[in-house]
Amino acid sequence: MAPTPTMDGKSWLMLMILSIIWAGSFLLTEIALEELPPLAIMTARVTIGAIGLYAMMLVARVGFPSREQVAPLKLIGAFMVLGVLNNVIPFSVLVWGQTHMSASLASILNATMPLFTVILAHYFTLDEKITPNKLVGVLIGIGGVAVIVGENGIDFSSGSNFAKIAILGAPLSYAVAALIARRFARWNLSPLFVAFGQSAAAAVVALPLTTLVENPWGISVSAPGWASLIALGLFCSSVAYLIYFRLIATAGATNTSLITLTIPPFAVVSGVLLLGETLSIAQVVGMGLILFGLLVTDGRLKLGLFS
Repeated sequence: MAPTPTMDGKSWLMLMILSIIWAGSFLLTEIALEELPPLAIMTARVTIGAIGLYAMMLVARVGFPSREQVAPLKLIGAFMVLGVLNNVIPFSVLVWGQTHMSASLASILNATMPLFTVILAHYFTLDEKITPNKLVGVLIGIGGVAVIVGENGIDFSSGSNFAKIAILGAPLSYAVAALIARRFARWNLSPLFVAFGQSAAAAVVALPLTTLVENPWGISVSAPGWASLIALGLFCSSVAYLIYFRLIATAGATNTSLITLTIPPFAVVSGVLLLGETLSIAQVVGMGLILFGLLVTDGRLKLGLFS
């Protein structure tokens, strides 16, 4: 049996950087939603992200794989699946969800991804089997997220019940995509090329879909609106997915899924540093629980609850 992937110091650093980038995506989405409908924002994000990743490929001199390395049709099909699961579905659902609920509530629902990943990885991988301590660690982390977001007055009775159920499709889709992304390792592809391939495939799907459903091409967008879209594409997609796929390859799908737990604390810290908000006791406790949950899930702390 293959060894279980673990988080070394470099992996933790990448996870923290990715957390900061993706924490900002909720704020950028709020700005963009003032001028554009959800699918248009999703399409702009994946398209700009694909362009940015292709530019990175040119700079890094990363080429396309040969036919001997992987059959083109097989690669295109895999990218289409990954692009839909890792971009089109979750981005659309999360952006649409923010039209019915706060960004905080959307983030806490999105933080259920590790639960989906732990369960799916148990059945569909050989090296990421579920353990009692790992499951408890994820639950502790999600509890920490709940403490932070709940302290801000989140009311689960507000908004559309359908939206709350539907938004859970985002973390589920992310979890399936994380497991599928591991399969790309057998082709020995560059993480940068994988990130570009799935983003480009997502753009191919998103452009006609958005035109058919929303047809937003005549909408005038302000400078702040364009800035938010460009930041979503270049930073929250291009740079973020380059880091994400490196984490998938080195730390495994379950460990990488912990990113959804670390996003809300970084949003709180950003509010304190940039907006002058105060850090409450509940927020400190919540962030402590998240850190504790991460260490338990990673295996660095053993609770001793199970033998």
